[in-house]
Amino acid sequence: ALLANEHVRLCDIADELDISTFTVQKWIKRFALYGVGTLADAPRPGTPRTHGDDKITEIIRLTTMTEPPDSSTHWSTNTM
Repeated sequence: ALLANEHVRLCDIADELDISTFTVQKWIKRFALYGVGTLADAPRPGTPRTHGDDKITEIIRLTTMTEPPDSSTHWSTNTM
């Protein structure tokens, strides 16, 4: 929002922050309407996650660093 206030182009802001121009526009609009406290990402619709970050990290570590237990060529959802 500060860069936009200084008349920096949206595409330049997006490039600087490595985000899309759509996201820049969304944040600028949210800042203008509701202030700085609303710049955190909004809650997403849908079912909440059933696994926390630690569990997801462990699943990724196991499936990328170990072989499936049944000698398959790749992990399946069931073997994970």
